[in-house]
This record gives sequence, C-alpha cells and structure tokens, in this order.
Amino acid sequence: MAALRGLVLAFLFLAAAGAAFAAPTASRTLDALIADYEAWTLSDDPFEAGRRGDLDALSRLPDATPAADARRRAALSGFRDRLARIPASRLGPEATLNRDFLDWTLSRRLASLDFDEARMPFSSDGGFDQTLGYVACGLPMRSEADARAWIARLRALPAYYDAHVANAQRLAQAMKFEQALPQWRAAAKLRPQDQQVLSAWFKTASLWPDSEDFHRAARRIFRLRAHDEQTLQFQHASYRTYFDKAKPGARLQPDDMARLSRRFARAQQWGDAEKLFNALHKTAPAHPELGETLGMLVAALCHAGRREQAAVFRSQLQQLAPGSAALQVLGGV
Repeated sequence: MAALRGLVLAFLFLAAAGAAFAAPTASRTLDALIADYEAWTLSDDPFEAGRRGDLDALSRLPDATPAADARRRAALSGFRDRLARIPASRLGPEATLNRDFLDWTLSRRLASLDFDEARMPFSSDGGFDQTLGYVACGLPMRSEADARAWIARLRALPAYYDAHVANAQRLAQAMKFEQALPQWRAAAKLRPQDQQVLSAWFKTASLWPDSEDFHRAARRIFRLRAHDEQTLQFQHASYRTYFDKAKPGARLQPDDMARLSRRFARAQQWGDAEKLFNALHKTAPAHPELGETLGMLVAALCHAGRREQAAVFRSQLQQLAPGSAALQVLGGV
C-alpha cells in the first residue's frame, strides 16, 4: 500500500512538474510569435518603421496593390495558425491576455481584408492624397540621408497614387456604377427638376468624364428653373466639377453660358460669371442675351460695392446695352 501511495505521489509530482515546465515553454512560444508579428508589421508599414528610426523605411511608401493584400493575408493567416497551436490553458494570466489581444488583432485585420477595404481610399478623416502631408508634419529631416530618403518617397508617389486610384476603380466596378447610369438617366427624365436625382446622375457619370451621360447631366443641372440660394450653390459646384473634369473639355451651349453667367453674378461668383460672359461674347457675339448678361454682371458688381471692377465693362456695356440701367449706375463712376 505504501508503495502504491509512493507511485501516486510520484505521478502527481511529475504531472505538476510537466505543467510548470509547459507554462514557460508556451509563454516563450507566444513571446516569439508576438515578436515575429511586430517585426512583420513594421516591415509592412514604412511610415511607422520610419518613425522608429528605420532609414530604409523612410524612402518607401506602403504597398496598396491587391497583390500586397494577398501577401498580407498569407502572413496574417500564418500568424493565426501559429497562435492556434498555443493553448490558453498553458499560459499564465498576463500571457493569456496577450494571446487574446493578438487573436483579436489578427482576426480584425483578416476581416478587413475580406471586405477589401483598400477599395475605399477615402474616409471621414482624409485619404491617400493627404497621407504624405500628415507624415511630413511629424517627420523632421535631421541629415542628408533623411532628405534623400524623402526625395525617394516623393519619386515613389505616382505609383502610390496609381495604386489607390485603381483600388477606387475596383470599388466602382463592384458597386456597378456603370449599370446604374441608365437608371439615373431614366429617373432624371421623369424628374428633370429634382436636384437629388440630378446630383446622383451627375456624380455617377463623373466617373466617366468623357461620357455623354456626364455632359447631359451637367446640362440638365445648368438648366434648372429654381433660382434660390441652394440651387445657385448646387449649380456653381456642379459647374466647377464639370469644368475641371469634362473630357475632352466642357461643352456649353451659348444659352447655358448666358444663364450661368447671370446666375453666378447673382451668387457673387464673380470670376466664373466673367469667364462665362467672355466665352459667350467670343463664341456668340450676336447672342440676343449678351447685353442683358453683361448688364446683370455689372449691376451685381455695383450692388456688392465693386464699382471699380464694374467700370472695366463700361465700353462693352455702351456697345451691347446702351440704354441699360446698369450703364446709368456706372454714370457716376
């Protein structure tokens, strides 16, 4: 009986010793995994690595391509597989907490890749076009090496931008924007004065700035009948977008130039109002509303206290609208 008790005690001792030995071993394995994960994270994030003093990282930009995301998925999956082989039951309280946090981090990053979040390069906090500005604010240059690294980053910027633009285009394709165009076009035909419908059609079509939809949506917006402040602001914002993006260039009819010039004068968008009048004068010098358009621009300038700026148009106004009220206002200049 005494011999049996001795065997039981020996077994319990060996079991306890095995558990005590297993805990440090599991903990060390977890520590090694965390170290490997952190090293990989820095290799994948040159911004953070550069902030920590990695000179080579200072010359690089993050890889935003789908191929890079595929490599990230493989690496993260490998880390998660290694983590699964470390049972929490063999860890102490602190190591268990570290294991749980790493498990959550890996799962969250893999879920992000599942959603292909790279396709959405903008957020409420900014976008890829502003990233380098943020980085520059917190990255002082203390040596020639730092400066050369920054120049290398700037040289890599076009490819960085191209990758993000390609990601955004993948999002547009996934969301089937092109298939939505006929739907918005049809809705605009049914509700030609609905600003929300026209805005959706215009914004969707702007993804293809050389498309007929983009030009037609712009014209429909420019011909809205309402003349309240919100409509004027909507028309001016749409005009700026159209003027900047339309390919091969903006296609404005003389009637649209006259209408927009008068409306922008009312909205005190002097620069665009004047440009539109000049374009109208150049392309349609016999347009029946040319004098009225200039008169409204001059009157709006005078009303806003810009009489000297208005006086520049005196000779044109005398030719185009010799009996206009605007010319009489200018008579006191």
